[in-house]
Amino acid sequence: MSLPRNDIRTLPSATAGPALDRLLYIVDTALAGTRAGLMAVPSAGAIYPYECFLIAAHGTDSATLFALDLPRPTCRAVLSGGELLAAVRATGIETNLAVLVLSRPWLSMRKYGDRGYLYTQLDTAHAVGNIALATEAHDGAAEIRHRPVSSGLRATLGPLADCREIHSVVAVDVHGVLPATHGWQVLDARSVASPAPHWQERANWHSLGEDVADRSDGPRSMTLSPALGPVLPQPPRFSLDLFGARRSASAFVEATVAAQTVAEVFRHTAVPLAGDIPADTGITATAVLRDVSPGSTGEVVDARRIAIDGDDVTTACMGQHHLRAASVVVLVHAPRSSLTTGLGTVLMRAGIFGQLLYLGATAAGLGVTGVGGFDSTSWRQFAGLPADHDVVYVLALGVAADDGEKADRDPVPYAGQVNADAR
Repeated sequence: MSLPRNDIRTLPSATAGPALDRLLYIVDTALAGTRAGLMAVPSAGAIYPYECFLIAAHGTDSATLFALDLPRPTCRAVLSGGELLAAVRATGIETNLAVLVLSRPWLSMRKYGDRGYLYTQLDTAHAVGNIALATEAHDGAAEIRHRPVSSGLRATLGPLADCREIHSVVAVDVHGVLPATHGWQVLDARSVASPAPHWQERANWHSLGEDVADRSDGPRSMTLSPALGPVLPQPPRFSLDLFGARRSASAFVEATVAAQTVAEVFRHTAVPLAGDIPADTGITATAVLRDVSPGSTGEVVDARRIAIDGDDVTTACMGQHHLRAASVVVLVHAPRSSLTTGLGTVLMRAGIFGQLLYLGATAAGLGVTGVGGFDSTSWRQFAGLPADHDVVYVLALGVAADDGEKADRDPVPYAGQVNADAR
């Protein structure tokens, strides 16, 4: 249903000024690759189960919240006032520009069931990590506040946060002139009421547990660290064209990948980001090298040369035949105790690591795809992982087959298509 046109009007330039333009360009780079190929981050089933809002402070006493509609693209002012600014400041954000990301589990869970909640967390982490990376690529600074203590912010957002998790707030500090955004329309919709969630979404929300809305690990200090692994002395910088060039491989061809190429991919996963994500969860990454030339693959992840064939890969990935020729399979895993006490933190780090791996593979010229369906026990046995660890995310690398792209860059979900489990 369309909204009444007389309730929405174009914002005056005083509200939609240069600061908002800069923030729009950052988010456009991070999520849409500045329109180079639609979505710049992957999502299981191209569902994108989250919503992004921009926060622009006006002086010291007020702020405006803008809801983003990426496919159109439209930016709508939906809330303003001093209470909003106070709630944002309470999360530890001191910059005048920030991105608020709310996850919406129902969008994925209605297709994938309980595992859709895990996909929601990984997909949202991909987006949050890429927003921070795009800010850094524009010579700015970003700080990620994951799952901030959000009761005050939730109350201020009101219906906008209904059946949504307050996943992250990303502080953005960027100056100077950025290129013009691509066709964004900035509108004033503050007088338009937010639609109520469908009863099925509300029932799903309540099934997640009463504490899901404000789930938090408590106060955390800011750190500067990569998603996983050690800090490199000179980590690489991401060029802006990588965001628009990111692809998910639809399949791989049998090929031996050079060890130095794999090392280059892994180097990109050591790019540090500022955030309050605890680093003591025991999460780590192990690379299964199935078809990689002799040589060092670096020290960022634990790399193990394993003699498994394409049938083994297919079986361990729940019958997904398009993965059988992958040269490298990267397993992100963590102790079960961490999954019990800090699942959100583990999946946040895993998702950011996955986004770094995607961009690193793009920079190195390799095909890459995230894998939604896999057998954790099989991969644990293949790679000799600790018995108390579970695999939470799998990513496949190799030479991409020249048979088209996966549909995960489309703005319309393809979850009903074949291989919907493949990201």
